[in-house]
Amino acid sequence: MATEERTSGDRGRGWSALHQHGVGLVLVASLYVFGACEPTPGPGEPGTDTAGTTVPAPGGFAVEAVAVDLATGDPVAAGLCAEAIDPAALLVDGAAAPLASAPVGSGGGFRLSGIALQGTLGLQIVVGDCDGAAPTAYPTATPVPPEAVAGLGEGDQVDATAFVMGLDQLDALSGSATTAGFTGDLATVGMLVGWVRDAAGAPLSGATVSCAGCFTWYLDADPADGLFTTGAVRNSATDAGADGAFVVPRPPTGTYVVDDGGAHAFTPRLDGVGPGGATVTAFSAD
Repeated sequence: MATEERTSGDRGRGWSALHQHGVGLVLVASLYVFGACEPTPGPGEPGTDTAGTTVPAPGGFAVEAVAVDLATGDPVAAGLCAEAIDPAALLVDGAAAPLASAPVGSGGGFRLSGIALQGTLGLQIVVGDCDGAAPTAYPTATPVPPEAVAGLGEGDQVDATAFVMGLDQLDALSGSATTAGFTGDLATVGMLVGWVRDAAGAPLSGATVSCAGCFTWYLDADPADGLFTTGAVRNSATDAGADGAFVVPRPPTGTYVVDDGGAHAFTPRLDGVGPGGATVTAFSAD
């Protein structure tokens, strides 16, 4: 069965070409909204109600995470905000209140505490600009798979790596999308970004990622003619030289299927992204 892998060794492997792509910044009006990003009370941390009375800390587990740049894998600078989101609520209601929030500190570190998860689809960690801050990052969600958080309760902790797409990377993808014939606004419609690998973690060539009602771009290692095209022709499958990376713009909620001609087996996965942000995912073969 295919599994999701998100470890420190995965950091930005599919996106090195973005780091090589010299581009300017594009400012984005994101549809993801972050608050002031004060840490929410966690286990052992009491809060206060509207009358100023101390109330018990909420029960729940914690996520200890490091936010890293999607293209380079380096820890991001302090000043961004992180939130924990229940993807099940997004699927049902189209929106979800944060389960926990925290500022990103030095070395990209942050801790999300007091997470009481109701759904069975795992967790999403979303990192982006804090409310009112100057734009520096595109809101980026990194899923934590259900098996990593199943059965966790008060006092438990799970470690995670959260990816962050910089605005220069967003600009590179948007420019390449235009070159590939896309007429929409990639930053507004949102995207699913990721890579395809074999069971040993090596990137794969010749794999396709598909779903009902979507189309996929595949990155190559030469950004000179656009990341999604070779000459004037759109790339038709993943390229191991570009770490098996792909982008699905305006990704609908549904089942995503990976196929490399039968060389490897992949388990279909429920995925999808709302507008105004990116979700990072990885498909690994049996």
